[in-house]
Amino acid sequence: MRIVVCMKQGIDPKTVKISRSREELDLREARPQTQPEDKHALEAALRIREARGGEVVAVVVGSRSAEDTAREAVAMGADKAVWIVYKGQRSGKTMTALVKAAVERLGGADLVLAGQGGDLDTAGPLAGRLAAALGWPLIADALRFDVEPAGLYAVAAFEGKATRLPVVLPAVAEVIPGAERPRYPHPSRIAVAWNDGYVETWNAAEMGLEEEALAADAEMGGLVLGAERQRGQVIGGSPEQAAEELAGILRGKRLL
Repeated sequence: MRIVVCMKQGIDPKTVKISRSREELDLREARPQTQPEDKHALEAALRIREARGGEVVAVVVGSRSAEDTAREAVAMGADKAVWIVYKGQRSGKTMTALVKAAVERLGGADLVLAGQGGDLDTAGPLAGRLAAALGWPLIADALRFDVEPAGLYAVAAFEGKATRLPVVLPAVAEVIPGAERPRYPHPSRIAVAWNDGYVETWNAAEMGLEEEALAADAEMGGLVLGAERQRGQVIGGSPEQAAEELAGILRGKRLL
């Protein structure tokens, strides 16, 4: 059984600032990180492999720094990773074309897992687009997977309840954060992840994709910022005095 996990490198939201003068995100001090949502998808794949056997392949799309995400996936337990070097804008159309081509070049897959789109992810949710492109069924909002002698089952969040569904392979599933927390990279695999043979480097041309197929279907818009918040006013004195002063301020602003 081959499980392909779609992964990408995003930006740590805690390191992103907002420039009010330019009304845009200030990324000068932003730090890249593996998209947390994608780690949940990888954890689900590793648990299926541990129970059923098979192979877990992480497919990572991104520029130079994305190699760290590919190596991290191997350190977490993936059998290997494919790093697709792509420096352009990652729209939903672009990511779908790249991952679909990668699945085909790998010789197919039984299950493709993807995480939810992150807050700063310009590509948005991938699973639905990919399922449509491959012509495979989609399992949305999967919390975990159960491996039983009768087959593979997905436990998905549906209308506020956990619903158990049989998985008809091949399929695409969107994994959402649930009870299964992603594991940390194992110390013994961190060094191994940087050895030759664990990460393959591909590009769009090698997969037979032309620029038209990778053209973004959405454009980044600017920020629309509200008025800057004003500092509050501290009212001292006894409760009676404070209430009288507050009432005077509200009357002065014609709010009372």
